Amino acid sequence: MPTAAVRHVIHLELTLADHDPAIVREVAIDQDLTLADLARVIPALFRGPLCERHVFASSPGSLRWSPLRRRWGDRRTLIDLRDPTLVDEATARIRSVLRSGEPLVFAHTCDPEFAVHIAPGRDDVVPAEHPAVRILRGERAAPLTCSRSPFHHEVLLAVLDDAEHPCSPALRASLAAAVGPWAAYDPEQFEPAAAQDAIASVMDEERMPSYAGPLEMLVASLPHDARAGLRTHIASAGLELPAVVTADEAAHLLRELTWVLTAATGPGVPLADGGIYSATADEGAERLDTDPRHVAALFQAARSLRFMYVRSGRIITKKAVCKALGDPSTLWNLLADAVLRAPICRDHHAQSLVLLAIADGSAADPAIGFSRAADAFAIIDDAHSRGWVGHFDDEWDGCDHRCDCPRIGGATWHDVVDAAIEHAARAATSDGSMTLAERNVDHRELAGPLGWRSERRMTTAAPSSADLETASGRNEPVFLREASDLIQLLSIFGLARDVNGAWSVPPTLRQLARTALQGRRQERRASRATHHFF
Repeated sequence: MPTAAVRHVIHLELTLADHDPAIVREVAIDQDLTLADLARVIPALFRGPLCERHVFASSPGSLRWSPLRRRWGDRRTLIDLRDPTLVDEATARIRSVLRSGEPLVFAHTCDPEFAVHIAPGRDDVVPAEHPAVRILRGERAAPLTCSRSPFHHEVLLAVLDDAEHPCSPALRASLAAAVGPWAAYDPEQFEPAAAQDAIASVMDEERMPSYAGPLEMLVASLPHDARAGLRTHIASAGLELPAVVTADEAAHLLRELTWVLTAATGPGVPLADGGIYSATADEGAERLDTDPRHVAALFQAARSLRFMYVRSGRIITKKAVCKALGDPSTLWNLLADAVLRAPICRDHHAQSLVLLAIADGSAADPAIGFSRAADAFAIIDDAHSRGWVGHFDDEWDGCDHRCDCPRIGGATWHDVVDAAIEHAARAATSDGSMTLAERNVDHRELAGPLGWRSERRMTTAAPSSADLETASGRNEPVFLREASDLIQLLSIFGLARDVNGAWSVPPTLRQLARTALQGRRQERRASRATHHFF
């Protein structure tokens, strides 16, 4: 009988160094993988520094060289450490390195505060269909990406546990912004499914294609700590499943637009003062049993969607669109693609977020509406505007790890933690004494590099309650103003708002939004791009 395909794995207990209470992950990893694979998994499990500069070592600390010392890394590690005995991690099999049962340490060479202890456990044999790296258990949530030290995380936990602390409201609001509107930060909660998804995102090449769809691009535009929440939301809402719409439903939604596009075929429709003649509007109103102003809005919508062009004072339907007029399914796909990619809004993220709120049903929920989309737009806008404001550099010296945490009242969540440290330092020196950090010009031992704060360290106070209320209350009006052109365009397909502020979304429009978000895949581009197209 043929032997069943199996996978030989080893259990590893990974513990984030110097954290109390301990933050632990246990994984089963294929013994044929290399340390280079493990180097991708560990930061994904612990939200480690985004910079890829790292080293594996046979013992913690920087012990003096001896023939028994072993270190593994890549070419950047060799440049950092200048160690000719460094072993290429891509050639070091898990089976060989951990055969002796001795523990390893994974550390970030730029940031000495980040280290993970690796304790090998028992060998096992599992079915081959199991993933190459499988999460077995975990304890507590990992620190956020920009948590600069165990002490920094310790202060965060203490402030969260103390509801009376003056920085508590600001920290909770800042953390909520950091993880995004589709997630909540609970330091005691470990989510195995999210951890496994994080592993898959760095191990499975099929999950990292050269071409990405609109939903993937939207996730990539968020700050790093907010991406997991949106990925989970997309999966739970089934937004990656095909839209369900019949040909009759598509034809009904497209009936008015089809008439407008048909009327402008051939020689087209003459323009007067930038709009259509009243005779054309009256004819359309009679044919469609509607108001002439609505017909004029239909023509304007078709132009915004780039379905028409103007030549010699006439508006003419494009040839590619003319070919789709007899096929509701083809025209449906053209419309779905256009509402996402046409430059309707000044910022293309607003278009994606409007369609997301419609597709997942939150826009039609009176308790939510476009509030989540507005909060997401605010943190995307904050992250993308960093390069245009005159703040200090926000990265470690010589390191690729940049901070993209959103700000409330001008401060990020780690600014608030630093403010809590400052409050404690002032209380400890109320008798006229002085902390050692105050005597150190750089303050690096306490508060990290200068640019991690929105202003100079040890001088920024936490945002006030008024700052928090103003920030949370203005996101949705700002977003609706930014997305007003798309919302007005979608109103011709049934999107409406009642006197109480609740939104009405026809089921067919919701399916159109789903189709748009599942649109044709585009080559990945930098998340800081400001053009309208993906």
